[in-house]
Amino acid sequence: LEVWDAIENLTMEIYFEEDGILMNAIDLDSYPIDRNVTFLPRLNQGVVSMFAVKSNNGTVIDHVVIDQFNAFNERIRFQFPVEGLVNVTVAAFNEFQQWVYSTEQYEIRIVGKVQKMKIDDYGLITKPGSEKNLTISFESLGVNTCLLVDFGDGSIPYTYGEEKTCNTRKPNSYQNGIKLTNPLLVRHIYVDGDVYNVTAEAWNRLSQTSENLMITVDPNCTQLGVAIETHEDSYLMSMPFTITGNVQLNCTSVSTTQAWNITEVDELTRSYKKTVNIEDKLVGWNASLIVVPALFLPYGYYRFEFIVDMSGMYRVSLTLLRASFIATGYLKGILIAGYQGKGGEKLMKNNVTIGYNSK
Repeated sequence: LEVWDAIENLTMEIYFEEDGILMNAIDLDSYPIDRNVTFLPRLNQGVVSMFAVKSNNGTVIDHVVIDQFNAFNERIRFQFPVEGLVNVTVAAFNEFQQWVYSTEQYEIRIVGKVQKMKIDDYGLITKPGSEKNLTISFESLGVNTCLLVDFGDGSIPYTYGEEKTCNTRKPNSYQNGIKLTNPLLVRHIYVDGDVYNVTAEAWNRLSQTSENLMITVDPNCTQLGVAIETHEDSYLMSMPFTITGNVQLNCTSVSTTQAWNITEVDELTRSYKKTVNIEDKLVGWNASLIVVPALFLPYGYYRFEFIVDMSGMYRVSLTLLRASFIATGYLKGILIAGYQGKGGEKLMKNNVTIGYNSK
């Protein structure tokens, strides 16, 4: 007579293996794509002839238990072939209960390559001796990645991230012990005013990526200010109108160019439809004041973007986040002007409430 214990309290522990040693997940839920993910089923009691790791797409892997009366120390190994997020659970099988599923769901993230790095200073000019902030971000940070930043001023480069990875290629770089996050805020003080080329490279055992950014440190420069003057939100198609952009700049060492960009957008969604060709066609297309003549723009919704470019080093722009309306009747609305820095980050610069009342 055999007495079988029922399967009870089925759970699972998850690790990855490094040289045969069980390692905890990186950043709580991340596992390297080039290593086995190891699943350890746990249960208070029960006879088990098979375990299975399940995902939303079906069975990840089946595991046959050699001794069904002693299924308490099983290791299930699986190497995921692609990066991404996977939700898994564990199930156990015996002849009498059939499949018994754990009530726990586990979210695991398979990571690998470090990809597509970006450096941003949001177009801000700092003075010598003041702290310069740089944001470094990645499309994918990968696993066990090292980041090296050379600030371009002759100072010691900084490394961030996995020390073992860093030491394989840059053993003499400064190990500052700051955890590599995505994004990462990097601070540095430049002593002298100049234009500096900041370079960064990141690598792990699967891939590498690099990026650079020209930044300006100038005692004679103040922060670039861009604004669009208050104006109507709606215009008569049969009447000319003007929009004025302002640049607040005190800089002796860099030149600036200005330009306007006009795009037609969808009436309901405000999504992009097409770009209006204004270069050399409109007075002021490359100046602060743009003049739109009567009947130039057909009936519809348009976005106006005022762009300021400083010597090709960086670009800042102010976009009318709500499209201006070219109409023949009456409309009342709100215009919000926002500051858009390099890379698409939007910081609110000012709010303008506009009322239109035309017969």
